[in-house]
Amino acid sequence: MTKKGLATAKELESVFAVAKGDYHALFMILLYTGQRLVDCVKLEWQNIDFEDGTLSVVPKKTARRSGKPVYIPLLPQLRQELESKLKAHAFILPELVSLYGRDIGSALSKEIKAVFKTAGCETLVKGQNGCEQF
Repeated sequence: MTKKGLATAKELESVFAVAKGDYHALFMILLYTGQRLVDCVKLEWQNIDFEDGTLSVVPKKTARRSGKPVYIPLLPQLRQELESKLKAHAFILPELVSLYGRDIGSALSKEIKAVFKTAGCETLVKGQNGCEQF
């Protein structure tokens, strides 16, 4: 990772090479939407408009305050990833929704960290206060 904790292109390639199944889809959604983890994990098929080429989501952070949806263009790489997924559940990533719900993301964060480690990525960076952070 760079000094600011941002992944390099090489690190992203490594992550996508080792991420399988729902984790691959999760990383694609995170990368191509810029949304927070909770919003990506809990994304539903009803939020995807393939015809219009958009993804809409009411971010959890602002849901109670404004309730306004955010519209994100469905870029070709993400569209391809989503079109390859089975639409057997309301959620795009039902297994990860369940994992996230067990302990509000802690178990999922550990699994994501394991993918990063398998890809050879550094998972700790020095924060502004000098402490190491994931």
